[in-house]
Amino acid sequence: MIDSTLLPRPDLLAHLPTHLRTNMCGELRPEHVGRTVSVCGWVAARRVHSEHLAFVDLRDYTGIVQCVVDGAADLRSEYVVRVTGTVVAREEQWLNPKLATGEVELQDCTVEVLSAAEPPPFQLDDRRETDEGIRLRHRYLDLRRDQMQRNLRTRATVNSAIRRAMEGQGFLEVETPMLIASTPEETERIERLLDASIKGVLVDDADRKYLAGALNRLVLVVASDCEVDAGEDAS
Repeated sequence: MIDSTLLPRPDLLAHLPTHLRTNMCGELRPEHVGRTVSVCGWVAARRVHSEHLAFVDLRDYTGIVQCVVDGAADLRSEYVVRVTGTVVAREEQWLNPKLATGEVELQDCTVEVLSAAEPPPFQLDDRRETDEGIRLRHRYLDLRRDQMQRNLRTRATVNSAIRRAMEGQGFLEVETPMLIASTPEETERIERLLDASIKGVLVDDADRKYLAGALNRLVLVVASDCEVDAGEDAS
């Protein structure tokens, strides 16, 4: 079990203002009502409300916020936009408990398209299954999905917690070459190394070299590169 005090605090990570934005999409709450804010992100969905109004769900890694925009604005799925508007409390019948920002929305919005986008080859929400080969061919899109974002951030959080815990115990992290299994012989060697590491036995020359250098408490966080067979068209 990882000590929760070693994990990053979301409240410290969320508010990251830049010259383009004042807030992240997923951090807007009722306490922000009345403020004029700027948010940036990807257009996750667009719903036409009337001839003059449309609802746009704007997404970044912190979450989604609903923006009420001019219906004439040409905003399509995965467009990158900057929206500036006033945070307004939603009426009770329009509250969305499924969203952390479901009690508010942005109104009186001005929209700036930062980057247009072609229609994505598959839906990025996790409600629909997509062929893995298609996802791998368009990996940059696949990485935008909520599940992939959670996986990457969980991995980063765990690695950070491991490093901080080891540093607190006096361990020194050293870097060795990545474990790349390019041949069956290399695969067998890596399996021997990993098995020996689990048993606490040092068999690698790199380990002996560092110990001989008077570095008696070492920790190595090493990536293992593996091939994924996604068909001849996968990239």
